[in-house]
Amino acid sequence: MKEFRFPIWKQTPFLRLLLPLIVGIIFAHYFNISILHILIVIVLAIILFTFYTFLPSAVKYKHAWISGFSITLMFICGGNGIYYVRNIQNQSDWIGTRSSNDTIISVTLQEPLTEKAKSYKAIGTARFILKNNEWKKMNGNIILYFKKENDKPNLNYGSQIIIHKPLQAITNTGNPGAFDYKQYCAFQDIYAQVFLDAKDYSILPEKEKTFFLEN
Repeated sequence: MKEFRFPIWKQTPFLRLLLPLIVGIIFAHYFNISILHILIVIVLAIILFTFYTFLPSAVKYKHAWISGFSITLMFICGGNGIYYVRNIQNQSDWIGTRSSNDTIISVTLQEPLTEKAKSYKAIGTARFILKNNEWKKMNGNIILYFKKENDKPNLNYGSQIIIHKPLQAITNTGNPGAFDYKQYCAFQDIYAQVFLDAKDYSILPEKEKTFFLEN
């Protein structure tokens, strides 16, 4: 029987590097790895690879796995690092680092209102928070629920509002086997929600200027 081979795997070495990178990203998603641990492993991998380069040629051939192992390890750590940097929860201005008692937040709507049974819903992005009489940068998406009252709120994509109410964390129903709504929102960088009456927010006169709004 003819031996089955994978010539593409050998002819495209970048695939062998892409795989550990993806593994690193997936691993970082399911395990909370600190940037310090990532850096330590990268340094150890670099030391191991450097040690390998100074070995005699005969020894290198016999222990070629050291080179492959150290490079693979570096790419796994690279995937970890990419996930860490891209993860909004590791950013200093993430909404989750703010106290739940902070109530004055500037938010920009990212979509038109969607009508629900008892409310209007929209996704908004936190821009600033008032802390000690000073506006400080804030980042993170929020699910906004506007209570249905006499008139529909005059809000659309790009509208800016000031919220005067604490944000609430997104939670699941708690039922075993139920849809993981919290994780679903987290994939969209949404970690907070707020239910607003007319008295809980103020509409700013200007919309946030973007290319789409200006044309």
